[in-house]
Amino acid sequence: MILFCHQIIREIITGHDYSYSMKKEILDAMPDSKHVNIPIVSLWYNTFLMVQEKDNFQYYKKLKSLLDEQAGQLPKLDIRNICGCLQNTARTFFRDEALFEELFFLYELQQKHGVFTYANGNYLTATIFFNIAKVGLILQKTSWVKEFLNKHTYKYNSEANNVNALCQAELAFSENDYDQALHFLQQSDVMNVYLKLIRRRSYLKVF
Repeated sequence: MILFCHQIIREIITGHDYSYSMKKEILDAMPDSKHVNIPIVSLWYNTFLMVQEKDNFQYYKKLKSLLDEQAGQLPKLDIRNICGCLQNTARTFFRDEALFEELFFLYELQQKHGVFTYANGNYLTATIFFNIAKVGLILQKTSWVKEFLNKHTYKYNSEANNVNALCQAELAFSENDYDQALHFLQQSDVMNVYLKLIRRRSYLKVF
């Protein structure tokens, strides 16, 4: 099922058709197979259905519900990858605050199950780290964001201090503490192009 999901994603990205032997036979047998009751098989089968029928909201809704129920029985890497598929698909069905609510649910689920500390935290790239904090602040989940920043201080490359400072600046701005926001912005000389644009826009907001 994992390979079949990756196949569809590669086809979307590259525009090339890929195929695996026995794919049709396996998929035809899955609905009546006893293996579909195994959590990791069930979740990846439903992930495949969602990715294959990306405009069918019922597949998204079912996978999200199953993951919420069964995440505790999965390896952290699988939780992370299935959440990634859900996050990408959520953009098909939701906009604005509704989309942020969906993303926040998935971030909360990953934090609950220790995904952010998986593989020494290497999942938390600078952009993902900032986006998690930003989505929480947009939804006014200030206490959660403070807990997240304290627990998962970004520390995995040379930009660590800059990324942390940028997140703290966004937090200070959300609390109308503009002097503190400016203080942290001055410490956040990020090199990441996306975060550099965020930093410039934050300076404009402060002034």
